[in-house]
Amino acid sequence: MRNSIIVSISELRSLVQDARRTGKEYVKLSILDPLDDDGGEPVPAELSICAFDSSECIEFDNIYAPENESELSDSMVDAIHMSSNLL
Repeated sequence: MRNSIIVSISELRSLVQDARRTGKEYVKLSILDPLDDDGGEPVPAELSICAFDSSECIEFDNIYAPENESELSDSMVDAIHMSSNLL
């Protein structure tokens, strides 16, 4: 099971804005492992979001890791920089 995923900032921001518009208090983030279908195209890892409160959960379209996620992850190790800037 994965504990991290790389996704596009613009896709993530759009997804968070959609979740925020629901008026729900909480959000559940889930990382789904990549899938290899027999004979089909592999499905990359994906991030799933559900905005919820005590009455309901609203699910959104998942966003996928880029095809070159492993390359990005390798190059990120040397470029880690902590920021306190808020979006």
